[in-house]
Amino acid sequence: MDPPAASPELLAWCSAGGLRCHGVKAAFVAEGWRGVVAVQDIAAGMCVLRVPRRLLMSVESARRDPEMQAALEQADPQHLLSSEQVLAAHLLHEAAKAPASFWHPYIRSLPPSYTTAACLSEAEVAALQAPLAVVAARAAAAAAQEQHCGARALLRNLRLAPKWRSASAWRWAASTLSSRTMHMPADPAGALAPLADFHNFSPPPPPVTPTLSGLLAGASALLTERRAPTPAVPGPALAAGAPAAADKGGVSSTSSQEAEGQQAGAAGSREMDTLSGDGHLDEATNEYLIHTRTDVAAGEQVFLCYGRYTNLELLIHYGFVLPSNPHDMAVLQPCSLPPAVRQQLGVPDSTHHTPEQQMAAHLHANGAPCWELLRALRLGCASSAERKTLAYLALKHYPISTASERLAFEALRGACEATLATFPTAIAADKQQLAALGALIAEPAEQEAAAAGQQGAAETAPQQAGQQQGGGHVPGSREESSSGVCTSCTHQAERLRVVLEWRLAQKSILHKGVALCDAVLAALEAAAPTAPDTGRQIAAMHRATPRF
Repeated sequence: MDPPAASPELLAWCSAGGLRCHGVKAAFVAEGWRGVVAVQDIAAGMCVLRVPRRLLMSVESARRDPEMQAALEQADPQHLLSSEQVLAAHLLHEAAKAPASFWHPYIRSLPPSYTTAACLSEAEVAALQAPLAVVAARAAAAAAQEQHCGARALLRNLRLAPKWRSASAWRWAASTLSSRTMHMPADPAGALAPLADFHNFSPPPPPVTPTLSGLLAGASALLTERRAPTPAVPGPALAAGAPAAADKGGVSSTSSQEAEGQQAGAAGSREMDTLSGDGHLDEATNEYLIHTRTDVAAGEQVFLCYGRYTNLELLIHYGFVLPSNPHDMAVLQPCSLPPAVRQQLGVPDSTHHTPEQQMAAHLHANGAPCWELLRALRLGCASSAERKTLAYLALKHYPISTASERLAFEALRGACEATLATFPTAIAADKQQLAALGALIAEPAEQEAAAAGQQGAAETAPQQAGQQQGGGHVPGSREESSSGVCTSCTHQAERLRVVLEWRLAQKSILHKGVALCDAVLAALEAAAPTAPDTGRQIAAMHRATPRF
């Protein structure tokens, strides 16, 4: 018999504390290990979980603890510690108490390790390969280290054993908060809510982006000398659920720039309902409530929406990536773009750029350039005469001319290829390594399942959670599972797998960008022969574009 997703001890503790589930249960799921699954058909707007406030672990509960309050007054008399530092210390204090902690059944259910950026080794960070991602991951690790240094006096005043004051224990606590807390009003640290944190993530609707169909319609309009906007068939980016009325293609699906802005604004308003979150603290009942935003059929997973995140942001804060994340992006190397395009983006001609300057040139998950980059490409690749008289077309997301549109997508294709060339490994090699890691991770999991079947879930739970006092291990340290497998080796493989998944998603977007450029350029092939002056311009632009 398979062990339950939530231990009987945890469920009994939740029930005794007044937690109530309505039409849902904790279960093992294909996406995200554990999740919350509907046991009946659930209508949109239904409250599926009520967590009493006294079960929440938060800064509020920390300050109710006399030991925590006394330690805070001694270590932080000027209240310089952040809410996140106080809550992380609170979690470690309770974890060190083991069975004596009120939250012991809940703490035992927490993962023993994480794959957030703060937990990555330097070699794993380097395996991200993209400079912007490496910098972001190192910054997250440095922030966690700085928070730990600032909280050391508090941890000492709590009289925690050295192993609970260690850097690895702090990374575990900080990652728990980063990946599992629920929003709380007026408290940036949020709160740990038992069972509510079993919900997995589902992204909000896709953003309004350029689409291949719109870009092809623009090319077609140029070839037939039609300047007026023409309707565009919704492209792949809209297939995931974005309203067709919000599509702003290369020619535009609306009759004016004002109408485009209104439609984009309407799409944003509809999206805000999803972005505002699925849970809140009800002050009237002193409960944390989880509501469904859509109808959920029996057997389906009930997801939460944390907001709009790229895969890099998901990796840094939550420790996972989505294979088909509509909000993901791939950042192009600024130096791979022509100087005139960089000038339009406001990116200086240098080899060192700020993260904000690098983010100005990126592709969306569908491989299309962001609106700002598309505008800069069209203006930067237009002749001076075209910029003087036809710049308004680019500002309204229309192509300017056949020659400039061809030049723009040649430049974009070159930038995609140049950025791909900066990755030291190819997609095929990454997929092969990812498959090997999957096999490495699956084998210990199968052995653990067999051991759990022989010993019973109640006996193996403490080993899996790693929260025992004395002989139990501290989260993040090396240990062996009940099957004799070194779980730290498995955790290392899991971290590297997430890194590879992110890396593959980046390269996939860049390859989509190349394919999109090829499609647009093919549509422009029927144009009239290039004039001599335009030919010289194209050659000059090619010389200005670095080759890798």
